[in-house]
Amino acid sequence: GFPWTYECAGREGLVPHIIQGLPRIQDVACTSDGQAHFLTRTGELWCRIEAQPVKFDFVFPSPICKLVSGGFCTFVLCEDNSIFAKGQSSNGQIPNIQSKILSSFTKISTKTNNGEMVRVVDISCGLH
Repeated sequence: GFPWTYECAGREGLVPHIIQGLPRIQDVACTSDGQAHFLTRTGELWCRIEAQPVKFDFVFPSPICKLVSGGFCTFVLCEDNSIFAKGQSSNGQIPNIQSKILSSFTKISTKTNNGEMVRVVDISCGLH
């Protein structure tokens, strides 16, 4: 389908409209602070910056198979089972990182405490 958003229209309230310039999409993930990420049908990752669609130039190691957001962060699961995150982690929402804010997508370690790699097959997010 086509991505659309709600914009304030004064007394009429919120009015949906199509986001111009964005390719046909497969998936959408939105954060609580209004950031929207779009996965296109061709596997490209886009976002909205100041109401304009922008394609990410970040290169993931394999095609994206899932895109999710929750609260103030967004996660990507790639076909090679790698996970990437972007956003705020002030309360530990993004595991295994030192920074409180990730301004660009960063690979998240999937090692257990004893150093074994975990095969990730699905991801999800929530606000709390």
